Amino acid sequence: MNNIVKVLLINDLYAFGKQIKEKMTSKGIFFYSVNISYDAYDISEMLKKIIQEVGITLVLHTYNWNDHTKAEKEPTNCYRANRDFTSKIAKVCNDVDIPLLYISSHLVFNGQKKSEYTENDETNPVDVLSTSYLQSEQQIISKCSKHIIIRFSWVIDYLGKNFLTNLLKLIKSKKEIVVVSDQQGYPTPTADCARVIVAIIQQVSCNVSDSMWGIFHYASDEHVSSNQLAEKLIYESKKYYKLKIKNLRTIKSIDNKGIILPANAKLNSKKILETFGIQRRPWRQDIIELIKLYYQLHHKSK
Repeated sequence: MNNIVKVLLINDLYAFGKQIKEKMTSKGIFFYSVNISYDAYDISEMLKKIIQEVGITLVLHTYNWNDHTKAEKEPTNCYRANRDFTSKIAKVCNDVDIPLLYISSHLVFNGQKKSEYTENDETNPVDVLSTSYLQSEQQIISKCSKHIIIRFSWVIDYLGKNFLTNLLKLIKSKKEIVVVSDQQGYPTPTADCARVIVAIIQQVSCNVSDSMWGIFHYASDEHVSSNQLAEKLIYESKKYYKLKIKNLRTIKSIDNKGIILPANAKLNSKKILETFGIQRRPWRQDIIELIKLYYQLHHKSK
């Protein structure tokens, strides 16, 4: 591959896509962004045409159906949006011989392991959405030889639905919230995810080797439990909003009702460090800024 990288960014509708576009722009990376519905009938031909006309050298696939509740209610659509859509993209990339970089999740694991998950650990998703992520990975591995799959831990941002905004919404509107005390992970801001993705894109464009292809884990530095994170959010939120919350009640995962997320979302980032030289960054300072931006967006004053 030559040193001039041209990235096709597929579906940049979420905070993740926004951060990636900003980071690629700041690094002078050319990208062509396209939003495609998973049920479009001519996905493959559409992608091939764009790749050939624009001269795309790498495809970045960030689109995922990420609503657990909706996935349980509409499993067929979830699998179509994640697994089947990704399968078509992977085949196109292989046909035109360009790399596919895909964003996945810690949710491919059931969370029962006590220590950090490595890329070699057995996957065992626990619900429809998580299974669709794993099946998307499997489609890529089977259909596209030049692939990079990055699994992230708790991805957070002040926009959209994610671990951070879900907690902030509860904190500002409820007098009591319930959090799971034995649920642990690494809060990973989308800006940090974008940094990792762009660093990999830059290296792939300059120096391709077989060691670059495969699955990689990344999570920001320092793991935390759900209740510890909630305590941090409450403390910071008081600076911007008069909270209703009076009590933070903790329970164990086994006692949680509804969608049960993996108790362990901790990912080992050693392989991505050894392969690409990407080091973990702390999340605590970033989360303070994210909380501030959240309240600036949703509330003009206390």
